[in-house]
Amino acid sequence: MGFWRKREKKGKAMVSSNSSVGSLDAPLLPWNARLKIAKEIPIAVAYLHTAFPRIIIHRDIKATNVFLDKNGTAKLSDLSSAITLPEGKSWIEEPVVGTFGYTDPAYFSTGILRAYSDVFSYGIFMYEIHFPASC
Repeated sequence: MGFWRKREKKGKAMVSSNSSVGSLDAPLLPWNARLKIAKEIPIAVAYLHTAFPRIIIHRDIKATNVFLDKNGTAKLSDLSSAITLPEGKSWIEEPVVGTFGYTDPAYFSTGILRAYSDVFSYGIFMYEIHFPASC
């Protein structure tokens, strides 16, 4: 479902039934719904990072990859860029993949991917949720 975009009503979040949180064609989403999304996405990221013997790194956390189900629960989507680290490893050297502006600068400059890269992307996503008019 949707979120907001700069071209649309500044400072407001949007949501619609068949689009992502970052959709341009979505109606307004209230502040409390944005906070709920902000709490639910790190749970999904933590699940990817800790629920399996091999850490899964999403590599592209952004508003257009967050959807809301029929109950308004945020769902992280598009695992096409995701990578699993070798078992027992906390990093891997990999070509840079992801959306510019959301990619961890350390990963971007060194090619060394860590779970922190998803944390950085989530931070940019949080900035978008809290300050939509400035993005």
